[in-house]
Amino acid sequence: MTKLIVPILSGGGTKLAAHIGILDAIYTLGIDFQHIVGVSGGSIVAALHSSGMPLEQIKQLALDTNFKKFRGFSLITLIFHGGLSSGNAFERWIDTQLQGKQFKDINKDLHILATDVNGGGPIVFNKQNSPDLKVSKAVRFSLAFSHIRIIYWSTVQFCQKMPCLKIGLAMALGLYVLG
Repeated sequence: MTKLIVPILSGGGTKLAAHIGILDAIYTLGIDFQHIVGVSGGSIVAALHSSGMPLEQIKQLALDTNFKKFRGFSLITLIFHGGLSSGNAFERWIDTQLQGKQFKDINKDLHILATDVNGGGPIVFNKQNSPDLKVSKAVRFSLAFSHIRIIYWSTVQFCQKMPCLKIGLAMALGLYVLG
């Protein structure tokens, strides 16, 4: 029986290299997938990969990019907009990398999770819910405010629709094996 997997790339900028390695290992094993989920920092790799960028190019981009340039601290931004950094520079950069693609332009079923900062609940961006939204904007939203409950919620919601067999190592890597 063929197993279907859904890579769930979780948050944390330090995991970017691990996410690239996980995707490389999946393909080395001859496994393919249609759905991919990105949360916070994981949404960067998920979006780049889903846009059609080769893994080697994503790896080089990660090595060449000084992500510190996207940090910012502004007390004014914190008071009036609820965050320490506007995120504008990052959104422009990731939009350039994604060539301005919207969810409807992505071949794989990309799901990016974010938190509704007003209501506290999760939001799922994908081609069904937000086909005309630029993927770069969803990535920015996902980076803005994330909690472990988003990962838990996304897993529970996804597994309610499809029977999931949680495998110890795969789960630790952010993968779920379906079927």
